[in-house]
Amino acid sequence: MTPLSRLLATVLVVQVLGICNCSSWALTSLQGGANSGPMPVNTLLLANKKFTDVGSGEITPVPVGSTLLSTPVLVPGQAAWVTVVTGSGHSIAGASVVVNGVAYTADLSGIAALQIPQVDKLTIAIFDPNKKPVFERKYVITSGGMLISEDADTHVFAKISELIAVKAVGPAIVYSPVSIEARQLVLILGKNFSGRLDEDQLVIDGLDAIIVAGSPAALLAVTPSRLSIGPVRELLVRSGDESSDIREVDVCRVELVYKDKSLEPGQKYRARLQVLGSNIPCLVEVDNRSSDAVSLTGADGTPLPAKTRLMTPGGEQNYLPVELSVKAKTNFDVDAHLLPDILGVPGVEGYSSDPKHHQMVKDLVGGEIGRLKRRLINVENRLGQIRERGNALQSEPSVLPGEYERLSIEQKNLSNRQARLLAMLKSCRVLFEALGATDEEFRHVLEVAGGGVMVTPPTISPNALPIGSEKAAVEKAAAEQVKVTLPAGGPALSDGVNRKELPKPKSAEEMEW
Repeated sequence: MTPLSRLLATVLVVQVLGICNCSSWALTSLQGGANSGPMPVNTLLLANKKFTDVGSGEITPVPVGSTLLSTPVLVPGQAAWVTVVTGSGHSIAGASVVVNGVAYTADLSGIAALQIPQVDKLTIAIFDPNKKPVFERKYVITSGGMLISEDADTHVFAKISELIAVKAVGPAIVYSPVSIEARQLVLILGKNFSGRLDEDQLVIDGLDAIIVAGSPAALLAVTPSRLSIGPVRELLVRSGDESSDIREVDVCRVELVYKDKSLEPGQKYRARLQVLGSNIPCLVEVDNRSSDAVSLTGADGTPLPAKTRLMTPGGEQNYLPVELSVKAKTNFDVDAHLLPDILGVPGVEGYSSDPKHHQMVKDLVGGEIGRLKRRLINVENRLGQIRERGNALQSEPSVLPGEYERLSIEQKNLSNRQARLLAMLKSCRVLFEALGATDEEFRHVLEVAGGGVMVTPPTISPNALPIGSEKAAVEKAAAEQVKVTLPAGGPALSDGVNRKELPKPKSAEEMEW
């Protein structure tokens, strides 16, 4: 990350962590960011004041309300780095970050390079002028040798870390979100990231994300502001000259949509919370900061709290119907954004002990598995069509120039995507299991996906047996993958069927992403 990009990172973090007024009397977008500005004068003055703490030398304090952007997974004995920002998102130059009593100083961008000690427990903290912790994060070691933040679900992270191949060479991703938004914090878990400033790169849909914290096992970044919404974007990590495997991600936007052009006080209007860009279920947090001006009611007639979490159903109509009640004709401030399907991202720490949130995340991951499985089925169906087309070409007297090459290229692309989907399904399955899912629940999700009907997690029996050692259906799909070879004289393709007529292609409405 160059000095210029680090300056841009500060501006972008301000936009992500800041507050904006989202008000309109038409089609209303619930996404936005605060305008960035110069670092407050009091922050600059405070950075020059220091106090001495036993065992750590001079400590430069930070304003109350400041926060520490760090990854939830650290590696003992390895490098890591964090970013210190004020409550409004401005970086704090010269701030001290104390790691088990050892102080590290942040640079002009608020970034502190750390060396993680070989310990079983770790605390990273920043302090106010009265020597009281303003923000601290405690880590404990797991059986896999990783230090995991206590505000994350240590059991979940420990299970995910087991996916890391021992002999993996170069950067490898074991977890990435299925759906993201522009200008939001995103967490990537894996192995062989550098953990050093300027040496890792997160690329989403060809654009660089701004990394704000890193370790060899995790990256925390702000997604690019210029991301265009839509499904099946590519995500990868580069460390030095090496690149990770590619993962798929849907880029979304959450909007509050209503048709009425003029809203009058005392009236109620039909509206919906719409997720654009993905047919995968999404967990949405809605924050109505103007409850004196407007209120929202769910489809069942239940008033929604000022701050609430909802899960969209997924599908082509990926929205939740709501009723908008206008109390006063004035600007109102409503915000909504996606919540991650895993704890450990700054901003959701308070949900780590909430059993309702735990259940919602479990339901969300079940919905993600169902949609990913349907995408995998669609890919495998198309691979089957390619095999049938190859059989048909063998008996045709003449073949159009380039037909073999076209089939070969398409087959290769589909096979690569099949491998990506299988890896993502494996990650989601482990996450689903770590959240307490049962074997019956997992099989139900796959069976419903195969039948073309979206899963409804709350209807699943809570009395099923825990997941055992059975092989998942996705592993079976991987084992049954047919390798296709296209020789110069014609494709040697055979699945026992020799039909010249291919199935009728699906329409755009029928195709699954």
